[in-house]
Amino acid sequence: MKDTEIKNFFYRLQNEKSDNNDETPGQVITKTYADILYDKGLIVDYELCYFEKEINGKELKLNGFSLDENTSKLDIFITHVNQENEVKSIGVSELSKLAEQSLNFFTSSLKDLSSKINKKEEIYDLTKQISKLKNPIQNLRIFILTDYICEKKISLSDLPKKVECEFHLYDLNKIYEMSIGGADLSNILINFEDFTDKTRCMLAHKTREITSYMAFIPGETLANIYNSWGQRILNLNVRSFLQLSGKINKGLRETLIKNPDRFFSYNNGISAVVEDLEISSDSEGEFIKEAKGFQIVNGGQTTATISRTHKVDGIDLKKVIVPAKITIVSKEQFTEVVPNISVYANTQNSVKTADFSSNHEFHKKFKKLSETTTTSNGKKWFYERMRGEYQLQKMKQKDLGKDKKSSFNELSPPHMKFSKEELAKYLMCWDFREPYISNRGAQKNFVQFMRYVNGRKFKPVYDSDFFKSCVSKAMIFDKTYKIIKSNKVIAGYRF
Repeated sequence: MKDTEIKNFFYRLQNEKSDNNDETPGQVITKTYADILYDKGLIVDYELCYFEKEINGKELKLNGFSLDENTSKLDIFITHVNQENEVKSIGVSELSKLAEQSLNFFTSSLKDLSSKINKKEEIYDLTKQISKLKNPIQNLRIFILTDYICEKKISLSDLPKKVECEFHLYDLNKIYEMSIGGADLSNILINFEDFTDKTRCMLAHKTREITSYMAFIPGETLANIYNSWGQRILNLNVRSFLQLSGKINKGLRETLIKNPDRFFSYNNGISAVVEDLEISSDSEGEFIKEAKGFQIVNGGQTTATISRTHKVDGIDLKKVIVPAKITIVSKEQFTEVVPNISVYANTQNSVKTADFSSNHEFHKKFKKLSETTTTSNGKKWFYERMRGEYQLQKMKQKDLGKDKKSSFNELSPPHMKFSKEELAKYLMCWDFREPYISNRGAQKNFVQFMRYVNGRKFKPVYDSDFFKSCVSKAMIFDKTYKIIKSNKVIAGYRF
C-alpha cells in the first residue's frame, strides 16, 4: 500500500514538473521540498537560486539557500532530479558528488567566487554575503533534495567534508512521509538539565484541558536553546517578523547591556507551548527538567535579541532572568489554541496582530477576490495566501480523478499564481514607490508592507478591478525581470 502511495506521489511530482513551463524540473522539486521543510520549521524563509558551473576544475552547484542572520546559520540546497518516468534509487557515489559540488560552492564563496561571476547572476549577492559572514557562520547545513529513493542505509557522516557542516538527505520516501504528516514538533526535546542554572517554575493555572506554568528562564539558558535550535523553536511563531529592528529591540538591548538585573522587571517575557513538560523539585521548589515540542509563540524578538546581544556584544547574561508562560497543549488542541495564544499574547511589539499575515483580513479578502475573478478566457489567477497552498490544491485532485486534475491545471496553470510575499513586492514597487524597500529582501519588504496595511496607509477597494490591477503589476514585474535576465547589455536585477 505504502509503495503505491509513494509511486502516486512521484507521478504527481512528475506531472508538476511537466506542467510547469516557467520553472525547470530542478526548481519545481527544490520549491516543493523547501516548502515542506519550511512548514515543518526545519528552515527559515528561503530563496531559489540556481547555479551550476565549473571553475578552476571544480564543479560548483546549488539550487537554493536559507540564511538565518540572527543565528549565523546557512542552509544550502542542492537538488538531483529524476528525469525518468519511474521510481529510481540513488547511490552513495551520486550523493558524494552532490555533497562535493555544494561544498565547492561554499568554499569558493569564502574566497573570491563573487569576482568570477556576473553581478547579474542571482547567486552573486549570496556569494558576497558568505564572504562577509564567513567568521560568524556557526552552522552550515547541506540539504540534498531528490525525487530518487535512497534504498540503502547511508551514513551521511561519510560524505566528503571540506569544512565543518551537517548533511541532510530528503529523498522521495522521506519527503512523502513529511508531506502527509502534520507539524512534527515531537523531535524538539529540550533537556533543561543540560544547563548550569535550573529553570525554576510554578503552577499558574490548570483546567481540564490546559495547564500553564510560570517559569523563570536564565538568559544564558534561553540564548543557548535558541543557538542550538534556531527558528525551529519558532515554528508556530511569526517567522517573517523575527528580524525587525526598532525601538523595542533597541530597548531590550540597552537593558541587557546597562541593567541586566532589571530585565525581568522591564520585559514582558515570552509565551511558549509544549506537548509535554517534565517537572522536578528540590528544597528550593520546582524546576523544569525537560520540554517536549517546545515552541515560542510570542517573544521571538526577545529571544533573538538576547541571543544576538550575547553573541555579538559579548554581554554576560548571568544576571538576566526571562519571565516565561509555558502552556501544555495537546496535539489535538494545537490548531485551535495556539493561534489564539499568539494573537492575544503578542502585544509587546508594535506590529501586533498584523504579524499573523496569512490570517490578516487583507489577505483573506484578496484570496476571495482571486477565487471570484476570472480572466476573459475563463482562467483564474491563484493567490497563495499560505505557503504551499497551490501545490496542496493540485495534489488534492488525485482524489477527484484525472479530468478534475486537468481542469485545475487549465483553470489556474503554474504561471498564473503568486504569493503574498510577491504581491507585497509588486505593490511596494508600484503603489508605494519604494523599490529600495523591496530590495532589502522578501521578509523585510513584507514587514513594511504589512505596516502600511495595518496603519491604514493602504485603503484598497476590494473589487475585481483592484485584483486585476494587482495581476497586471505582477505580469509587468515578471516580464521585466525576464527581459533583464536574458539581456546581456541592460544591467539590473530583481528585487
